[in-house]
Amino acid sequence: MNFIDQPINPLPYIRNDMQKSIVGIDISKKDFTVSLLREQKHSVRSFQNHREGYEKLLAWLKELQVTPDIFCMEATGSYGEALADFLYAHDHHVSVVNPFQIKSFAHTLLKRHKTDKVDCKVIAYYAERFEPAPYIPLDPNIKELRQLYRCALALNKHLTGFRNRLEHRDRLCDEVTACWDDMIAQAEQKLLVIQQRMTELVRISQSTQQDFDHLQTIPGIAKKTALALLAELPDITMFDNARQLAAFAGLTPRHCTSGTSLQRKARISKVGSATLRKALFLPAITAKNHNPVMKAFAQNLAEKGKPAKVIIAAIMRKLLHIVFAIIKHKIPFNPHFQLAN
Repeated sequence: MNFIDQPINPLPYIRNDMQKSIVGIDISKKDFTVSLLREQKHSVRSFQNHREGYEKLLAWLKELQVTPDIFCMEATGSYGEALADFLYAHDHHVSVVNPFQIKSFAHTLLKRHKTDKVDCKVIAYYAERFEPAPYIPLDPNIKELRQLYRCALALNKHLTGFRNRLEHRDRLCDEVTACWDDMIAQAEQKLLVIQQRMTELVRISQSTQQDFDHLQTIPGIAKKTALALLAELPDITMFDNARQLAAFAGLTPRHCTSGTSLQRKARISKVGSATLRKALFLPAITAKNHNPVMKAFAQNLAEKGKPAKVIIAAIMRKLLHIVFAIIKHKIPFNPHFQLAN
């Protein structure tokens, strides 16, 4: 029998004295499977992934006379966001965890199978062991801003494809050329509408507008990047310091050395928000040339023999540190302060 299929807790370091009730949730597009873990025993049920299914989940728990201490699920984007918001609205402690953390934890359980039933048990064990931080829903305006920004990213990607198809316009028939021209025009128009709506959303909140203005005082960060950062940054209050935010973005070094045989060069972990890293890449290149703080920083790294990619990644991380300070303390960029620190 697989460890995870046993009715008792398989690992000695998981606290068996806890009497908490934990619900691990494995989310998919159409349904979700839950494991209620209490007194080291599992009760497993599946529900449809819509509001009626969410209501049935709470009804099932009420029938069992259980009020869970933690509901835990993986971050699966739109698949699980509605359920997390629903549970939060009903005053439950919900935790949304990076899937990589669950996957890594599953390896410690020697998990050989991957099914919905097994996965929700693993998630329940993870929540019992680590008590992950509670989920806090995004501000509705920031949530819309993020959706619009990601829609704009997708449209820009399609636009690049459309334009590439017209590189050899002279080889295409008139009908095909007209088709691609129309699609390009439509996409460009949609992007303008999205950009306008994003600007409107920023203006709704005085605090967000202030952050937007302050971000643009950083050399290398213009309007589009400021919007991207506001859309993709999590709630800054979640982090005690800028290093934690850099780790969230996957911009902290990942060292890989062991003994004398394994001596790889350190590189960024990339365990984090790829969209946030992408938003910082071009500004880092601009800042390297035009931001006095970053220019001095890059020159110092170059003198130490660091490769160009390492320097850009370091500038991205440094930019994120500055962004953290500006938003946390509600101040504009001050090059003299940054140089002194």
